[in-house]
Amino acid sequence: MPSGEACNFNYVYCYENHLQKEKMGDKHVDAIFNLVKETNSKLTHIEYFGGEPLLNASFIIKLNNRLKEWSIENKKEFIATATSNAYLLTPDIIDSLYSSNLLQYQITLDGLEYNHSKLRPLLNGKGTFDRIVNNLKYIIS
Repeated sequence: MPSGEACNFNYVYCYENHLQKEKMGDKHVDAIFNLVKETNSKLTHIEYFGGEPLLNASFIIKLNNRLKEWSIENKKEFIATATSNAYLLTPDIIDSLYSSNLLQYQITLDGLEYNHSKLRPLLNGKGTFDRIVNNLKYIIS
């Protein structure tokens, strides 16, 4: 998990401990990249999930770009997917993630605005629905 199970939401029903742990960085990019090279698989599929992976989007982009380049050079297939609350999927981030081959997302809303923002507020208590919907509209466009 790129940000160590950390999350930017305060889900009413969440059972995880979201204390910030060490973020994954360059040494982790190198370790994962070397592991993928050693497996010599025709397909590499990376799934980012747990907490909110996009809290460390720079790690995801760096690893994906490296894997994408290596896969093209070695005639391999590489895909990446993520489970995200979509709050951080701003246009700049989504464009960078898309370029790095993160093409599929699992995103959920907890009903309409009132229920969703009540159940899934930010850590500071503010609602999240409108920003997520706007981010999704950008993705669709």
